[in-house]
Amino acid sequence: MLEYRIVHDIPGRMRIRYGRYRFSRNKALALHFALCKWDMVESADVNERTGSILFTYSVDQRDALIDKINSLDIPHFDDAPYEKIIKENKYLINHRDINDQYIGKFTGIIARRYASKWFLPLPIRNVLTIYHTIQYVKEVLDYLVHKRIDVLVLDATSISVSLLSGQWGTARNIMFLLNISSLLEYYTKKTKSLQLKETLSVNIDKVWVFEEGKEKQIPTTHLQKEDIVVLQTGSMVPVDGEVVNGEAMINESSFIGESLSKMVKQGSSVFAGTVVEEGKIYIKVRNLQLESRINKNVDMIDTNESLKAGIQSGAEHLADAIVPYSFVAFFGLLLATRNLIRASSVLLVDNSCAIKLSTSISVISAMQEAGRHSVMVKGGKYLEAMDQADTIVFDKTGTLTNARHLSRK
Repeated sequence: MLEYRIVHDIPGRMRIRYGRYRFSRNKALALHFALCKWDMVESADVNERTGSILFTYSVDQRDALIDKINSLDIPHFDDAPYEKIIKENKYLINHRDINDQYIGKFTGIIARRYASKWFLPLPIRNVLTIYHTIQYVKEVLDYLVHKRIDVLVLDATSISVSLLSGQWGTARNIMFLLNISSLLEYYTKKTKSLQLKETLSVNIDKVWVFEEGKEKQIPTTHLQKEDIVVLQTGSMVPVDGEVVNGEAMINESSFIGESLSKMVKQGSSVFAGTVVEEGKIYIKVRNLQLESRINKNVDMIDTNESLKAGIQSGAEHLADAIVPYSFVAFFGLLLATRNLIRASSVLLVDNSCAIKLSTSISVISAMQEAGRHSVMVKGGKYLEAMDQADTIVFDKTGTLTNARHLSRK
């Protein structure tokens, strides 16, 4: 039995550690699915690199969790039954891929930095510094041609000023830190967007299908197009499809906002994310979960610029608007001190990137939190509009409408 130790323990949250690289990536993914099935566990995050498992569990079930952990035989855990689930779980795989890309790129930046510093002669390092500076300047010139002045112009100016003043090491340090910051920004936005999409998507583990004259339960990931799915009262529709037998009342409020149930029968279309309120139907799968309309709506939230909150657009405009003032401060300090190094320090303390990143992450986090409470917010601008509302009026069908009076001519 592989020994573990508890490294973090508060009510409802516990992290245990077996040791670095005590299990493979596939075993870590399989453990994630296996541990989430434990009755007392709400979520389990398995990290193969640190050999740790983070449990979120029911507060009053700590002793039961410890008993289950003690009976967990990691070396002999069979991950084969989970191979197909792992392969088809889009969000979990994407999250792991993003982590791997981040770690790989971060390690590459550090390795190149110190390999250059320790092994390359100074003249070659200086040539490389000039080459990378030219890349920055070329991109900035493209911005200036289109009459855009943003934080990238500040970065290129500070690097160029450092070179002109003979501070080669400073120029290299600035580019190194800029690479790290852009990588952190990429990682933060990617992971938050992915978490939001996972929260809002339809997540159903198992479904009943009709095969060879009988009904049987299978994992959702095993579903294929043209399969016949059986749905009864209280079931959520896991896929888009067409009713081939039976009748039922379907609640489509999560999909179109209409609270009144809709009668469906043979030939009718049903969509993932809706709920069977009454009846029993057999549907032929047309689109699997990842191809369903509701998942396309989730993708749209992440990519459609028109759904941005006004505060996001305002923050982006503000971030770009303060850039010219940084240049004013730079030239003012240069005139006062006659020192390029002191003046260029003004260019490096600009907060434009922080303003852009913090607002977008805040909106995404709020939408994700709403999703955890079964509230789908289809864009940041709707979340922002909700803050301005002091009265909400529902019409007789229960849907939200625009309060506009019709005038007669």
